[in-house]
Amino acid sequence: MLHLLAIANEAKISLSIDDFDRISSRVPIIADLKPGGRFVAKPISTQQAALPGRKALLEAGLLRGDSITVTGRTLAEEAADAKEAPAQQVVRKLRRAAQADGGLVILKGNLAPEGCVVKVAGHNLQNFRAPARVFDNEEAAFTAVDKSIIKAGRCNRHSLRGPERRPGHA
Repeated sequence: MLHLLAIANEAKISLSIDDFDRISSRVPIIADLKPGGRFVAKPISTQQAALPGRKALLEAGLLRGDSITVTGRTLAEEAADAKEAPAQQVVRKLRRAAQADGGLVILKGNLAPEGCVVKVAGHNLQNFRAPARVFDNEEAAFTAVDKSIIKAGRCNRHSLRGPERRPGHA
């Protein structure tokens, strides 16, 4: 997501983290892939294997058929060639989607005022509670890892302060 935002910025295309939230809320997951699904990505790694999924999303109005692909043809032209393998189970029909939404949620709050991404695909959690380690910045988190301060199963109270501490922000 960060790379797409950076690419859009360089190309002077309007794209924000909120766009991902909006899109993810409408576009279902139709590929039954790990970690939440049953299959690894290899079965759909070829162009031909992914075409039935694109065709289903086009028919549902969730993709723009006039978008040009790396082949120079449009998505609609590519999807027209889709031939689904008999009894394949990796790419599901839209009516039997693996998940009704895209599995990404953008959260905003005091710990992430500009937003953060949570991957909820394959999970059925409404609430989650656990100990958390909060660092003032990325450098402090890396230092804790490098110095083996973080121990599995323990939420120790060791404090590391980084050079860019902002009052009131964790």
